[in-house]
This record gives sequence, C-alpha cells and structure tokens, in this order.
Amino acid sequence: MQGYFRDATQTEAAFKAGWFATGDLVRQDADGYYVFVARKKDVMRRKGENVSGAELDRIFGEHPAVEEAAAIGVPAELGEEEIMLAVQLRKGQTVNPATLVAWAKDRLAAHKLPRFVVLVDAIPHTPTHKPAKHKLKADTTLLARAVDLAGGAATR
Repeated sequence: MQGYFRDATQTEAAFKAGWFATGDLVRQDADGYYVFVARKKDVMRRKGENVSGAELDRIFGEHPAVEEAAAIGVPAELGEEEIMLAVQLRKGQTVNPATLVAWAKDRLAAHKLPRFVVLVDAIPHTPTHKPAKHKLKADTTLLARAVDLAGGAATR
C-alpha cells in the first residue's frame, strides 16, 4: 500500500518505520499460522485496565441463550469508559441481564464485566460479517434502553 487516497495525515499515522501498521491483533497457532483475533481499536479502557471487546463478544456469545454479543465502550462519569454489552438472543430465548452477567463472573475478571446490557433485535455487521461496533456506538438510543447493573435503568 502506498497510502490513503488524498489523506497524507492518515497515511503518515499508519506507517511505523516504513512498515504499514494494520491495527490488527493476531496470534500464532501451533502450526505457525497467524490467526486474526481483533482490531486494536476494539479495546476499551476501564478502571485503569485495557479490556478486549473481542474477548467479551466471544465469552458472552457462548451463553446458551445468546445468538451474538458485541461489547462497546461508553463514556464513564469519571473518565475512561464503562462497558456496554449489546445482546441478540436466539429465537425463543429470554435472559435477565443481571443473570447473564452473573453467568460470566467465573469466566471474566471483575473489571471486564459490563455495567450496561441492552437487548437488541440484531447486531449490525460489516461487509466481512464482524459486528459493526461503530454503528452501535452511533445509536444514541442504546444507552437509554440499557439496564444499568450498577443501579437500575440507565439515565444518561
């Protein structure tokens, strides 16, 4: 890649010591192949810790009632972010948000548990079928509809 079309600033920011930095996080499997894990930008900062959105998506997606989950950062009252989890349930399933988060307590560190949970009809997707978290962040109704597990319904 030579650069971003007519965007010298973005091009300069994307190159490090002559190498294009994709922003992708990968792991190497036992056979030596690299496997895509998540985008570097899909990391939230909560209580002084980095939290991987992809990890939360995977863990909550393992719940038997959940079709798909997508974690995003929302502004916290005192800086950094709180975690909001958008959840699409499987057909015919129901789940209480507090029960869902309690289910995850043995699977995640306490600082990774979402404060807000919102049930959605569908998680939007990118053309590569990844959760379109930018669309979730742009939906100003989500936080208002979310259950605030630190004190009832969200009021922001």
